[in-house]
Amino acid sequence: EFESEIFRFMASKEVIVHIAAIDAAGKSKSPAFIPQLIALLLITPGSNHIIESLSNYGDAIFEHLKKIPFQSVIHKQGVLSDIIRIAEISAGPKGGEFLFSILHHSPPHLKERIVEVLSISKYILEPKEKERMERMLKEEIGFAVALLEGIEDASLNPRLHEAFNFDYENCKRRIITISGLLYNRKIMREASAAFRNNSKERRANALEIMEQVIPRKTAQILIVLLDNISPAQKINKLQDFHIVRKHEIPD
Repeated sequence: EFESEIFRFMASKEVIVHIAAIDAAGKSKSPAFIPQLIALLLITPGSNHIIESLSNYGDAIFEHLKKIPFQSVIHKQGVLSDIIRIAEISAGPKGGEFLFSILHHSPPHLKERIVEVLSISKYILEPKEKERMERMLKEEIGFAVALLEGIEDASLNPRLHEAFNFDYENCKRRIITISGLLYNRKIMREASAAFRNNSKERRANALEIMEQVIPRKTAQILIVLLDNISPAQKINKLQDFHIVRKHEIPD
């Protein structure tokens, strides 16, 4: 009887009653409400009440989300962002698995968000997942080098120079995020801050720590990209690594 009443109130046109029913459904954690809550999520993205209610179910919610055709979600503005938020709040291994399964099919602007959530939740990558993330990092590094060369070529055109710089900073942020998931989020964030600092001691410490947890060649490339030196100096230092340039944001 409780469940039938909650279903009735969820269908109410009175906003207060409708929201109260959504909240009650989440707090009850009854599996019977999951399909209806997901249906509401798909038609009313951005509702904190729906997001919080679904998050209360933890890993159980992702078994249901797997049954939804991804293409029906990707074209609904805000829905995918809400699902990422649910995975972040629930912070369970199934949420991480689900996010990784949709990572490479997601729009570029949400890929970084997904990787960030996976990194924050300390998601442990399976070997094949790690290989895919290493490829993504390699592509982003190639894109960063292409942008650095663009910055140098566009030095006489202020607007173009500014655009290349903007894209490079975004690319560098993505590289830090991906490296955080692959290796160690805390170390990458601290290293990024250290290389913006003029303290030689902080930079030396960051370099030493990075080389302990990241493969040496990758660490050396990341250090050059993070370092507070000119684009020309970065390009010069990166020549020895024979990096394949990529002239567009990786899909």
